[in-house]
Amino acid sequence: MDVLSDVLDVLKFKGCLYFTTNFGSPWGVNVPHYKNTARFHLVTQGSCWITVNNCPESIFLRNGDFLIIPHGAAHEMRDELGNEAPPLDTQADGTFDDEGNFLLGDSESERITRLVCGHFEFDNGFQHPLLEQLPSYILIKKEESERISWFNQALLVMASEAGDNKLGHDEILKRMSEILFIHTVRLWSEREVETANFLAAVTDPKIGRSLNALHAQPNCRWTVEDLAKSAGMSRTAFAEQFSRLTGMTPMQYVTIWRVQKAQRLLIENDVSVEWVASQVGYESVAAFSRVFKKVSGEGPGAFRRNNKLASESIH
Repeated sequence: MDVLSDVLDVLKFKGCLYFTTNFGSPWGVNVPHYKNTARFHLVTQGSCWITVNNCPESIFLRNGDFLIIPHGAAHEMRDELGNEAPPLDTQADGTFDDEGNFLLGDSESERITRLVCGHFEFDNGFQHPLLEQLPSYILIKKEESERISWFNQALLVMASEAGDNKLGHDEILKRMSEILFIHTVRLWSEREVETANFLAAVTDPKIGRSLNALHAQPNCRWTVEDLAKSAGMSRTAFAEQFSRLTGMTPMQYVTIWRVQKAQRLLIENDVSVEWVASQVGYESVAAFSRVFKKVSGEGPGAFRRNNKLASESIH
């Protein structure tokens, strides 16, 4: 499994479509902040303005534009700047048409905005530099997507499926949204070639090799020297490049990744703490427990119990 897929698997990334819209001018809505989510909006007809919380400028979206808000920040959406944007929860009981589109504004208006809106969920308590280093929003304009045939085709499929109620279209939309999230993040990383971030580390020919080696075998007794050797670099050059791109030292990343892998193993398997420790590179349960508690704030046993209780309370 490649590094990006491995990270998203541990984070339990999944796309969850929640509505398509039919908004008639004038309209506006204030979408609240949600933890552990990345929101997206695809314009399939008309246009709108989106103002993301703590961002100085509003974003104008037209038909074919795709916007992701990686950290689930609160944002206002409206057809014209200056229009009222009441909170979403005060409009959540709004009407839906026969096709399941969420309706706002004047249904008789000649200016209709249609959107495919959704979010991607990540498990509570799981963090990773991949997500933390993403910007407040990522905008893929129609003109940019049209230059990349596979991305444009994915957007067209999503737009087509959103307007159709054929068998299985919900699952298709969820899978398409997941694919689009991954490709959007890749495009952003390629666009921001001068920006240091985790994806830049993954795609770096040398640092990427070391990350692939670590993710393939997290149970190895990795040292900086070992990782540098897998990258084909000197220890000093490797450590400097790794830290510059990821924002942490190689061994800090090794520790964080091992603990996150351990968290997932503890939640999803009825196995001993000793076994989990061995799977993430610790021969000593005591050493594993100390590191786990330092990163997670609680020991592995308490982490497992609390997460099972939380899961049971949800269900």
